[in-house]
Amino acid sequence: MQKFVAKTAEGPRIVHELRTTFVKQIYKDEAVRKEVEDTVGAKLVQLYCDFDVGSDTAMTVYVFDRPLGLDTHRHTG
Repeated sequence: MQKFVAKTAEGPRIVHELRTTFVKQIYKDEAVRKEVEDTVGAKLVQLYCDFDVGSDTAMTVYVFDRPLGLDTHRHTG
């Protein structure tokens, strides 16, 4: 359905808006937010998402209240 709509003049804008709104609505659900926060051990402060309708790709950026420490690489022994 989305591919059909995307072929119309306003289609890419409509599909982009629909997908963006859908993702943001998911994270307004307190149960979903809590599950994410419990998983990473930090509070979700902001969520950014974007979609490229032409290439059918998506990106979501999660901003937490503290660094998660995932950017460091530690060698042991």
